[in-house]
Amino acid sequence: MNKLYYALSPQYIARQTLLRNNLNSKVKIFDYLIDKGYTYLDEGRHRVCFLSPNKNWVVKLARDFSGACANASERYAYSKKESRNILARCKLLNSDILVMEYVEYIEYSELPSWAGNIDCYQVGRNRKGEIVAYDYGG
Repeated sequence: MNKLYYALSPQYIARQTLLRNNLNSKVKIFDYLIDKGYTYLDEGRHRVCFLSPNKNWVVKLARDFSGACANASERYAYSKKESRNILARCKLLNSDILVMEYVEYIEYSELPSWAGNIDCYQVGRNRKGEIVAYDYGG
């Protein structure tokens, strides 16, 4: 990759933010995921997300305590039987790392009525074709 492009890329900026905040253990996880072929997807206020090499899973790496709380909240919500049919499958590896099934973007016209209860309508279609929420950590 061109060094100048990398220096300006969102992936580089996300990594530098972790370094600047003295989060060396998270930088090691970040680097490990990139080395293993994971693709940097995006980041929010409290988490950085990566797509697995097989494109089936998303890894949500908490950047701070609020990110760890969001990870725990998503796992807790998914653990409730009544929520499982509308939430993306996920597994909490530790407070910093949540692994969630990959969900494809869908058009606004395809959204079910319950999607209005999800922040910013963050729902999409999983591999089974089901419409599920993918960012519900509150």
